[in-house]
Amino acid sequence: MKKSKKGGTVLTAILLILVIILVIILTTAIVREINKKKSENGSTQTGTISANTPTDTDTKSQRNYECKLLSARIGKGYKDEPILICKYEWTNNSDKATDFSFAFYDQAFQNGIECKKAYMVDSLEGERMTNIQPGTTYTVDVPYTLNDNKSEVEIIVKQAFSFEDIEYIHTTVKI
Repeated sequence: MKKSKKGGTVLTAILLILVIILVIILTTAIVREINKKKSENGSTQTGTISANTPTDTDTKSQRNYECKLLSARIGKGYKDEPILICKYEWTNNSDKATDFSFAFYDQAFQNGIECKKAYMVDSLEGERMTNIQPGTTYTVDVPYTLNDNKSEVEIIVKQAFSFEDIEYIHTTVKI
């Protein structure tokens, strides 16, 4: 009995090691493919309130969504703190209804530090959590708490839940 128990334990350990090696190999292959796609897509635009436009290799049919930054303005949060309100226009090109928060991973950085999502007393245009049907375009305001009242803010919007690094917006907003 003891020999078969030891043999089963050794076999389990060997299988576990093989699974770990397989996971490492697959992860490495995925990372290489992502880095290859990044280098093929070229650089992104930056500037005052300008959105990324698709490159020749990044056609609309390859994207599930479209997103552009229409404007950015300063407002006040519910604690009277300064906030940046970004107005995004986005289109759902996927085959299912979805909302902005599920479609995109949006961030704002000031002096290299991420600005937190803000809450406002004033009303905003559109709701981040409102689902839209395929083919529909919708406008939504997204507020970010500013870290200071002077430094410019870097805005980055990427597709959420994607193995590819699809960047829709990468721009700098001057305060």
